Amino acid sequence: MRIYNKINEYWYKFFVVGTFCAVSTISYANFNCELSISNEWTSGGTANLSIHNNGFEAATWATILAEFPEGITVSSSWGATSVVAGNQLHQFSAENWNASVAADAVATVGFQYSNVSGADIATAQLSGDCKNTENRPPVALFTTTLSGYTIMLDAGSSSDPDGDTLTYTWYLDGELIIGPSTSPTGRPTVSKGTHDIALVVSDGELTDELTLTRTQIYPYNPTAKFRVATNGLTVELDASESFSRLSQTVNKINAYEWDFGDGNTGAGEFTNHTYEASGDYTISLTVVDDQGSGTATRDISISSGPNTPPTVNIQCETGILYADNFELNFGYSTYQMSCGAGAEDAEGDSLTYTWDLGDGSAAYTTLYGGFIHAYAESGTHTITLTVSDGVNIVTESKDIEAVGNGYPPVGELNCVADGLVVTCKATATDADGNVPTLLYTIGGGAYGAIYTGAGEIEYSEHFKEAGEVRIVVYVLDSNYGVQLSQWLTLEESAPATSCEYVVASSWGEQFQGSITITNNSDEVVNGWDVTWEYTDGSTITNVWNANLSGTKPYNAASFDWNASIQPGESVSFGFNGANGGDTASVPVLSGVICGK
Repeated sequence: MRIYNKINEYWYKFFVVGTFCAVSTISYANFNCELSISNEWTSGGTANLSIHNNGFEAATWATILAEFPEGITVSSSWGATSVVAGNQLHQFSAENWNASVAADAVATVGFQYSNVSGADIATAQLSGDCKNTENRPPVALFTTTLSGYTIMLDAGSSSDPDGDTLTYTWYLDGELIIGPSTSPTGRPTVSKGTHDIALVVSDGELTDELTLTRTQIYPYNPTAKFRVATNGLTVELDASESFSRLSQTVNKINAYEWDFGDGNTGAGEFTNHTYEASGDYTISLTVVDDQGSGTATRDISISSGPNTPPTVNIQCETGILYADNFELNFGYSTYQMSCGAGAEDAEGDSLTYTWDLGDGSAAYTTLYGGFIHAYAESGTHTITLTVSDGVNIVTESKDIEAVGNGYPPVGELNCVADGLVVTCKATATDADGNVPTLLYTIGGGAYGAIYTGAGEIEYSEHFKEAGEVRIVVYVLDSNYGVQLSQWLTLEESAPATSCEYVVASSWGEQFQGSITITNNSDEVVNGWDVTWEYTDGSTITNVWNANLSGTKPYNAASFDWNASIQPGESVSFGFNGANGGDTASVPVLSGVICGK
């Protein structure tokens, strides 16, 4: 009988109360939600959301979502906090005082709205705790960003019109790589090439899928470069300027493949070829490493007659280089002389340029024609350029007027590596004597640290991973910035300590675990802490023998009585927790003490 009365009471309110300014009514679970207009004017009005508990016991509501037609916006609310949750989607969140609704009672939320388009508010869709009886599917959206070998996935823009919690599942070329997970982000490793990345979002009942095609270009292909020298019908080729991106210090190119443009081919870093007849030819070089190939081409003219000397036309101008670093509050400016050779070669031979800068500095040899130089002393300087095409040599001189900068500082950099820790010392002096020297480094290590000093600096930096690193230090005065650099190879050293996470037992939705920290070194460890995070929603309920803080991630630190770990010894702490999945998960432990 009570059920019968409840049903009849519901229909009575639908037809009688509902016909008085009711514009949207939806029932879900224990709640019947009704939107009604209180006052209305040309450009807007006020309205109420009535949240009726149809159940036989008190129930708690948390969120009501209202999707308004285009042109309607909410300017203020009472009885709930309100925020814009998406395009035309507004979220009303319960206040503490009206979140709990007694059986057959009503909680009321009011709001003021503007209507700039004359839209019909009666078409508003209510969801959330007043969820549609007919579930609406989620919408899958995501972005990708390439970062080295990994690709950063972000599906945070995916949404659900009913406000449901979403799970995210990722596929790479049809193979599952992540999920299902409640986290909208991921960072999988992706091999070089073109891939289909698919995202499936689910609200627990309905799904939506989006597939994007992305091309992974890392590691980059090698770069092909070569020089040409002709002598009659013979061409000499030099590919030593080609390079692989796989290493900064070691040549990783496996093959050099030549096409001479006359139907003949060759191989090798250095080679030569004799043509049967004069003419114009296109030479192609392809270099290959473990990740791919790169190609360069060059047009040449071959003649059986004598090689034509190159022509030279020196052009120079004075400029000022301004360098400012507002973060470190310093700057310098340098007067620079910039000169170009203006050289041409009729056969297309590669040219070598050697400059005498006329101030006693070392001869400057370049493959690409020009130079930029800061003179220490002002006045007239005679510069001399020598150009060679491999057969002929041409020399030309020119007088220039230079503005002096004084003498640049000089420095020395010495770095040593111990595992992933790099320790450096840099010193510098200035021949002018009256300008202090500032040294600083922007490290390539884990924390991007900046160090400054006058005349000398010493510092250490802990890098994240093994491999080749380049340490850079800049020596500065008011007119110069001189770069010091050193390459180092970092190798992982055995961790001084190690950590082990063990699930001791699991029952129902509960589990018990422990973490053991072992001192593998010859020295006493004084103080320890361990960090971990569960990806399946598991939580820690209590812990013993450690001081626990945080949740995402958790951090457990030593007490005074168990902070010291003798060489070869271990300490452990235990905990109880609640499973986030079907079984107890084993997270990754991190922190310095765990060697991560």
